[in-house]
Amino acid sequence: MHRDYPDIFLTNITRGKNCQQRQCYRVRDIIAKVDVIVLEYLLFAHAFTGCDTTSAVHKFGKISVFEKLKSSSLRNVADVFYEDDVSPDQVGRASIRFFELLNSSTYTLSQIRKQKYEEMVMSNRSHVDPALLPPSPRTAYHHGLRVYHQLKVWRTLSNSDLKPLSWGWQKKDDMFSPVMTDVAAAPEDVLKIIRCSCKGSCNRRCSCRKAGLTCTSSCKECCGMTCTNTTVVFDDELGEEERHFMDAFA
Repeated sequence: MHRDYPDIFLTNITRGKNCQQRQCYRVRDIIAKVDVIVLEYLLFAHAFTGCDTTSAVHKFGKISVFEKLKSSSLRNVADVFYEDDVSPDQVGRASIRFFELLNSSTYTLSQIRKQKYEEMVMSNRSHVDPALLPPSPRTAYHHGLRVYHQLKVWRTLSNSDLKPLSWGWQKKDDMFSPVMTDVAAAPEDVLKIIRCSCKGSCNRRCSCRKAGLTCTSSCKECCGMTCTNTTVVFDDELGEEERHFMDAFA
């Protein structure tokens, strides 16, 4: 901040039960006490971890991201968001890389998601909340576009010439909404998977049986284990040779 600039003050009013306290902070004094990294990457960290126009990041708040930004590898990626002549694809890829470095320095974001999912399955077999997983690569990609757009708005005092529709936003009913992803959540075959909720033995009314399929673990009641429409082989049905083969992996 230049010495000839006018001082800027922040006023904080705290109202108690029978009194009111007013505190005044000099911005110049705050800047003098703040770490250089915090000052340099303040806008990026604020937008990346969630503000009015961007989503929060699970498990990574503003303080934890500032700690992570002490690493030069993360700062190098964050620098992309301050460049003027950069394409949406460059920003999107930088966002994916930043998410990868937040979680691990050696694995891709897809690998990290798979590892986290397996850990959640092992620790809680009754329910796995996908919201607790790191974002998918394409979700991280579009998150980065919105972060870059917001930084540009702040840095140009709302005079940015960037078009929101090219930077992670879409229009629905004449309103802007974030593009969460541009790929399907799962392969079409998985999304259309047939599963039943039979409470009996999965007889001829069973939706799986009607489709010519056996019940699977995604079926609500039988889980593909306790009904008559299953291919599960129980131990007492195994022959001697098959049992010997299974015992080798026990």
